Amino acid sequence: MATEQGTQENSGFTLVGKGPAYHKQICSILLLSRMFSDLEWLEIENLAPYFQCFKGAAGAVLFREGSKGSFLALLHDGMVEVSRRGSDNRASVLDRVGPGNTIGEMAIIDGEPRSATAVIVEPSTLILLNREEFNRLMKEKPLLGAKVVIRIARLLSQRLRKAGGTIATLLERGET
Repeated sequence: MATEQGTQENSGFTLVGKGPAYHKQICSILLLSRMFSDLEWLEIENLAPYFQCFKGAAGAVLFREGSKGSFLALLHDGMVEVSRRGSDNRASVLDRVGPGNTIGEMAIIDGEPRSATAVIVEPSTLILLNREEFNRLMKEKPLLGAKVVIRIARLLSQRLRKAGGTIATLLERGET
């Protein structure tokens, strides 16, 4: 996954399922996620074919800071640690992402290099929406695609507000 090209190039990830054979399982994961839990069942069913399901082993790198972003991941189970290197080149843990949460959604929108590194810290099941499938969704089902974009925008807004609060607290303490 660190190559953003697929699991064949990175040990630690195994494709579990995609397409019609794995449709119900992906629908269930989408329904239990924070991002998509309020969609109608028909919308979940229409969204599922655009995702693939993977298992990740502890220690596997989902993506690296600076690598070109090409997918978002929705964590079904397990845990992912997100870190970023500072000016001293030491990694600082920014967050630990658990079940029901998404990671890497900025890449699906802008395709820019990753702003952090994400590593599987507990064996995990994830479903991925890559940029190509996202673009296909936007073309084939624009109303559903717009709902996905709105959810991503809402999530990014929440994260920006949280980051703003953290910055304000650090400024008040004189820790900048």
